[in-house]
Amino acid sequence: MTDVITPHKTGLLAELKNIQDLSDKIEYMITHPKEREQMGENGRKLIEQEYTLQHQAKRYLKVYEMMLRR
Repeated sequence: MTDVITPHKTGLLAELKNIQDLSDKIEYMITHPKEREQMGENGRKLIEQEYTLQHQAKRYLKVYEMMLRR
């Protein structure tokens, strides 16, 4: 998810296999409702702008065209 999540802008990322870090991030989200809401709004905008079906279809088409050229 690192290509979608920008820490403190579109969400939070916890370190792999680090339960304490995950717990800390969950606690942060619970105790910072305004920041949580803003990250949620930012994340939704990003998905709506960059990850629509049309965008994904264009990306797949580029990959297929590149593969066919080889």
